[in-house]
This record gives sequence, C-alpha cells and structure tokens, in this order.
Amino acid sequence: MKLKSITYGAISIVIVIISFHIFRGTINIFNSIIIPLAIYVYFNLFNLNESISFTITLLIIILIFFIQQLVFIILYILISLMLLALSKYRVNKYLKTTFLSFGLAFGFYLSIYFTDNFIGTNILNSLLTIVNNNYFALFLLFLIEGLFIGVILVYLTNLLDNRLYFLKQ
Repeated sequence: MKLKSITYGAISIVIVIISFHIFRGTINIFNSIIIPLAIYVYFNLFNLNESISFTITLLIIILIFFIQQLVFIILYILISLMLLALSKYRVNKYLKTTFLSFGLAFGFYLSIYFTDNFIGTNILNSLLTIVNNNYFALFLLFLIEGLFIGVILVYLTNLLDNRLYFLKQ
C-alpha cells in the first residue's frame, strides 16, 4: 500500500468515527450524507485491493467501537459503491437520483429491521407508532428521506467528481 492510500484511508475512517460520535439520534441523517461521501472519495481514488483493505479496516473498527452502527456502515459502503458505479457509467442525474432514492429507502428499512432484530432496538415499532401503524406512510417516510439524501449525494458527487479528476493524476 502506498502512503497516500493509507493517509486517505485514515482520514476517511476518522471522518466516519467523528460523524458517528457527533450525529446521533434525530440528526443521524447527516451520517447518511457524510459517511458515503468519505467512502466514495476513497473508492474513487484508489484501486480495488486498496479499497478492500480500507473496507475491512473500517468494518473492524466499527465492529469494535460502534457495533450498533454495523448494519448502517454496510449500507453506507453499498451506497458508496452505487454512487461509484453510477458515476463511472455516466448515468444522468435524474436517473441517478431515482436509483439512490429507492436504494436508500429500501436500505434504511432493512438497516433498521436488522438493527432491531440483532441489537434489540425498537426503532421500527417507534416509527410505526409515529405514523399510526400505517405502513404506506412509513414507506413514504423512508422514500422522502431517501429522496432528500439522494438529491444531496448526487449534487455533491457531481461536484466531487470534477475535483477528484485532478487528484487522480
């Protein structure tokens, strides 16, 4: 591994750790923006072997220090990979936003479901109580959240792609 990849990896992991420490509870939505972007930048700049090493290191650190966030970090890694694939294939921003919105909505549901079942939290039932046990309203809530984050991620990755081009050289 090159020193540059280790440095970027360490910075990305520190961003994830700080984000998990700062954004908890209702402001946890910021993690859905910051963490996939940090991972996306790393994946965009470095080759597959370095990205796999980074991902394994990140998962081990999250497993040790933030076990309750393990399912969410897997979601954020998958979202970063989705962003990378959509950028590499030059998908237009509307289609990219659509894919991300539905992917995020489904991912949030699954992440909360698995966190509830494996860690013992009760987030899904709490959300259902908020929407009067209306599953359609819960679906809309996840979809609106996915759309909000998807729009922001598409906008920011478009800005980042222009700048990352110069860092790769």
